[in-house]
Amino acid sequence: AVAAINAAGGVNGRPIELLICDDESNPNLSVECGRQAVDEGVVAVVGATSGFGNEYMGVLVDAGIPSIGNLSRSQLELTSPLSFPVGGGIATSLAAIGYGLGEYGATTVHAAIPATGNAAALAGLFLNAGLAPYGLGLKGQTGFPPDAADITPLVQATLEGGTDGVAFVMSPDLINKYLLTLPNLGADPLLVSSTLVYSQTNFDIVGDAAEGLILAGQILPPSYTENPGVQQYHDELDAIGSDAPRSELAINSWAAVHIVADIMRTMDPEGIDSASLVAALESAGEIHFEPLPPFNWAEPIMAYPPASRVFSDYVVLSEVRNGQIVALTGEYVSLTR
Repeated sequence: AVAAINAAGGVNGRPIELLICDDESNPNLSVECGRQAVDEGVVAVVGATSGFGNEYMGVLVDAGIPSIGNLSRSQLELTSPLSFPVGGGIATSLAAIGYGLGEYGATTVHAAIPATGNAAALAGLFLNAGLAPYGLGLKGQTGFPPDAADITPLVQATLEGGTDGVAFVMSPDLINKYLLTLPNLGADPLLVSSTLVYSQTNFDIVGDAAEGLILAGQILPPSYTENPGVQQYHDELDAIGSDAPRSELAINSWAAVHIVADIMRTMDPEGIDSASLVAALESAGEIHFEPLPPFNWAEPIMAYPPASRVFSDYVVLSEVRNGQIVALTGEYVSLTR
């Protein structure tokens, strides 16, 4: 995105400078990435995909720096006035899993979750929000330790009581272990995960075991090039010869950079700082940048308290077919409107 924006003249004739920090899924390094952003004097952090949002966001909040286009998976990303996600984050993602299970006919739903952390509370809150319109609710949750050598008993536990739908709310590694174990048990429940955690590179590892997996997402998959925004994303990466994996998460970050650049073009280039950018984001009105569904940073969706920084409840369902993520309809659905 940055290369394309700068090739077209940047922001009012000024190039965008891109600084990258990889926290390597380490909370301490996430803090360091936040400090690096402050030390470099950045106006904003854009497209953050860290799993440790509280860590880097804590540093940014103290410095008054906004995080734009983050994945909104942590408390600060879900509640801080300096958090500006372009999607619905974990709240909408989990509700979307519930929607996918209900929409495709599950009647008895069990959640497969990590054995540690607050996944049980989040699943109970947001998954049930997606299941409720179908008259459903979670019948149970089973925790999966990350280092479990044999998860067969745990997979069996998710299938008890006539389970015909399983919600995956755990890491890609655990999902893959589940997918490889399930065929040995002779069961065939509807399986639904989220593109917020599970993508093409993850199911490439297990091959046919992922076939038929439903993925609830907030962005159209990279394979859906019928959408002009998805095609633009590919064209820009092709133009710079990028071989980076192409995923919904990457589209999220790519779109966020373009949106920020568009908003900055409306501002006085001599006076752009974090505070003025935050004001511009809040007054930007409805934003519709393909392939994202529309959202408005001044109008949070209040359907998922206490997540006050959720601005989109639109979702799209896809399925793993022949080793690819294929959009089932190509149309976004609002979960609350």
